[in-house]
Amino acid sequence: MAKDLIAFFKVGDQETSAGKEHFGMKDGMLICFIDPNEWDPEIIEETTAIFFAAKVPFAWKADLVDGCLANEKVETANPLTFRARKKMVTFSEIETATGITNLETELRGKNSVPIVDLTAESSTLLKDSTTLNPAALDVNAITAGAANIGSGEVYLTLAQAIADIGNLTANLTLIITSDITETAAATATEDLGGFTLRITSSMPHNGDPTKGWTITWNHDATDVSNQMEGAGIVEFDSFSVVATATVNADTHKFFGTDTVTVAHTFKIHDIFPDISGATLGQFADLGDDTTVIQMWNIAGTGGNNAFVKRRNGNGNDFLENITVIDAAWNGISMLNAGGTVQNCVVTGSGNDDFADIGSATGINNRDADGTAADVNWDTAANNGTVTAANEFMSQSMASKNFARAKTGGTLDSGGVAVSIGDNTTGIRGNARPGGDTAYSIGADEFSIANLRRRMEES
Repeated sequence: MAKDLIAFFKVGDQETSAGKEHFGMKDGMLICFIDPNEWDPEIIEETTAIFFAAKVPFAWKADLVDGCLANEKVETANPLTFRARKKMVTFSEIETATGITNLETELRGKNSVPIVDLTAESSTLLKDSTTLNPAALDVNAITAGAANIGSGEVYLTLAQAIADIGNLTANLTLIITSDITETAAATATEDLGGFTLRITSSMPHNGDPTKGWTITWNHDATDVSNQMEGAGIVEFDSFSVVATATVNADTHKFFGTDTVTVAHTFKIHDIFPDISGATLGQFADLGDDTTVIQMWNIAGTGGNNAFVKRRNGNGNDFLENITVIDAAWNGISMLNAGGTVQNCVVTGSGNDDFADIGSATGINNRDADGTAADVNWDTAANNGTVTAANEFMSQSMASKNFARAKTGGTLDSGGVAVSIGDNTTGIRGNARPGGDTAYSIGADEFSIANLRRRMEES
């Protein structure tokens, strides 16, 4: 018999940047749920002091899956009707149904409320979010410092952590400390205030996709929707992604960004994405031309409608040292946007390895279908073709050597200097020049990293 589920709900209205109040999580909204049949993390008192947690029957799962979705697309959201979640609860109704007195008072007083058992109750407690609860202050918002995400941590998921963020008052770092499973979107709509929001890992993979922490993307929505405002930086790095739900390629991706008014820099790097388990999934579909994208040290497989797509791009964008193997449709698509793509390798795509590149600058890229030829880029230099079998030690993400360049191959030498200031090492930590995942910037034959690699190959 399937175990009961644990659902988590927002307490108070989430603070957002001005004009984006409709994007925020409202009081009582369903944030995400835990299915212990798939992932059974430890839940601590600090978590139930921030969110309302309820045990619900497994039979509610379809309602929770649907309730975790937004009622409209973020890209075309109507401020009068948009809801971050379709479903919510009213705490006074929970009190009446369960007979628990002072539940709402305890929740709003930042007290830890034990997980409430709703397994004998009707799923009608999950209300449509068309009519919101009265405005309520979020007394738990985190705006600076550091916190952890994972089993036994304050936040179990990205969805929880980002639902608890307020407008930043200093730099904020969220650290993933275990494998996690996401069942709902995490939409960030706060004001950066010139600061940095970084989400990273306590155990980096160090270039081995079989090591480090993995985020399992198991829902039919964009997992991380970056709508942050104000000068500053949003940064995600040093974990792996595995997609398990069949998602809609037109609207759903692991990373997305839209509706940004005041520019910031969005850094995405040192990530191994495996999108092959999602028939129509994408790793990144980045649509806002205000946000400046810096993406590097990405090595992955699978996906459709472009593994990485840049829509309406910013001329200051840089995509460097990205390797895409066997994308189901396009590998990297610039959708006729500006920006620079350099030292990237795409092979085995179902359609084009590099697509819609007529407005972009392409330097030192390699593909297997010929579309990286200089004539296809707006501005180009030293693009060409490779044969994947001759270049990679492994094309399987089950191998520690996935997308690792063979010694002496085309991808093991040559290239151009990088443009992203933080792109100082390859995904396996070897310094530039060097770097043997994605396309290297010239092999350092005498480096410790390359000597170690030769020993591993022999």
